[in-house]
Amino acid sequence: MKKKFIKLGIAFIALGAIAAGSISMANLNVHAAEATQEVAKEIKLEYDDTKECNGSKVIKGSYLSDDNKKFDMYYSDGFFKESPLTYQPHMATLAAELANASTTQTANNYADGAKHVREALETIGFGNFYVSDSYNKEPTANSIACIIGDKKIEDAKYNYAVDITVRSANYDSEWASNVKLGKSGEALGFKEAADQVVNKYLGDYLAKNPNIKEGLEKGKVAFFVNGYSRGGATANLTAKRLIDSYQESGNGVYAYCIEAPQGGVKSEIKAERDYRGIHNVVNPNDLVCYVAPTRMGFIRYGVDHFISGTKVGEGASDKSDYFNVPTDNRFDYQNYKANKAKVSEELKKMLNKTDLGDDAPYDVIFRRVDLRNMKLVDTAKDQLPQYMISRFIDNLQLNNNYQVVLSREDYANKIEKTASTIMEMFYNGKLKKIANLRNITNLMPLKNVFLSALGTLVANVKVACPGNVNIFEMAWKFVTGSEDLIYYLDFTEGVRNTLAANLAYTAIQQPELVKALNENYPTKAMGAIKDVTTVIREALKGRNNLDDVVSFGTNIKGIFQNHSTQQNIAWLRIEDTWFNK
Repeated sequence: MKKKFIKLGIAFIALGAIAAGSISMANLNVHAAEATQEVAKEIKLEYDDTKECNGSKVIKGSYLSDDNKKFDMYYSDGFFKESPLTYQPHMATLAAELANASTTQTANNYADGAKHVREALETIGFGNFYVSDSYNKEPTANSIACIIGDKKIEDAKYNYAVDITVRSANYDSEWASNVKLGKSGEALGFKEAADQVVNKYLGDYLAKNPNIKEGLEKGKVAFFVNGYSRGGATANLTAKRLIDSYQESGNGVYAYCIEAPQGGVKSEIKAERDYRGIHNVVNPNDLVCYVAPTRMGFIRYGVDHFISGTKVGEGASDKSDYFNVPTDNRFDYQNYKANKAKVSEELKKMLNKTDLGDDAPYDVIFRRVDLRNMKLVDTAKDQLPQYMISRFIDNLQLNNNYQVVLSREDYANKIEKTASTIMEMFYNGKLKKIANLRNITNLMPLKNVFLSALGTLVANVKVACPGNVNIFEMAWKFVTGSEDLIYYLDFTEGVRNTLAANLAYTAIQQPELVKALNENYPTKAMGAIKDVTTVIREALKGRNNLDDVVSFGTNIKGIFQNHSTQQNIAWLRIEDTWFNK
């Protein structure tokens, strides 16, 4: 299934607009329906006798994607013989598969995501499905969708396994809530989503299933919670709520959150609860995993497990490297390239492709501005993408004296409303239908505007010459045009303000866009100009220099390329012995 992303021209400087996952921009039909509960079909389960899990049989399931690609997956009741605290690579792979199924959409029907994930769950023995009514309607800025199903399990501590799969893409206007952080507590958009899943949808499900409710009271239920991206962040907060409510009675929460943004806060952690059953599969080469930012106080509940070059789940140690919480993995720089090649081969098998194109794992190309010739040039920095991404996000909030210049309160007051309003307009159709919108949401046309704006700032241009070079040699290199000389820009507040104004004004110099903003933006087009200028200016306040901004901006499309359910499945499969020996 081809993933589509909106690559905003100003994405490299708008912190608030970077918190979500794969987006479908298709015009979709509305199929409103009430929440449904269905009995499982009689499906003959397929067992794989070559595999076993803690003495239990392994079931082979599958589902078809939009383009009829078959995705195989494996499940076993033996999962629940292990403690929830134990990371199980087989469960992680299954979680990514279910998240991928939940994004599936056929014939422009919102409900097809629920249909496909239900079919996938049926092939591994789950039934009695509850589908939230939101899964069958056009998404709103505050909606969330999930499917809940259960199965009886044998020879384990628990009597029932209850799966909660949170919709993980194809949610249009719902995307806007990802940038709503609020001024305190958990990230507002994810908090409200998790509250809906637990209080409304799970509440409705339990009301219709007294046997599961009774099982919870006796400590006989194992929750399997999963989701990806926005769905992963919602799953993370949902699992935390389930642990708070049901762990004391002896129930298990097995949560696998794939490439989840950070939506939790330390102040909500209860000392008497153990959250290590929440396993976050983190791709450090994916921007989404770094927001909402750690410096604003956000975390993922539970334990982070790195992909992109490590043996996930092995070598457990609470004293290992840190992402934002103690993890049981180290990022394996030495073997990254070899593992990335294995992932590419796995993707080719999964997608039946010989050339992956935009589906391939992406590595950042570092760039700088050549002010002498007014062009962007590649540099030879040998760094992995995650180095640039993590540093860039961190430096958005710090000045050169390491003081915070973009706090959570600043974000809430100056960025959040603008970001969420514009994102909602993009995804609810008020902006996305504009004929020439691509010209202003594509970074490359803005590159010329960017360089042109720099050309007006000649008073801030300086010259650097590496090594011990005297003034006469430097003068000679200047006259002869030596490549040893680097012209750079002193990134002063005046330069930042000029760039912000130029980019914002350029972005709305189309009559169709101005018309749409005048009709839909709260303060019309001129108000939008002012607000977007403020967003860009605030995001440029930090320690990032001009070359950092350029590198990040020109790589944003490729960085989002790494944010893919299918790429995650491939990373997890190469570390899963049920797929690769």
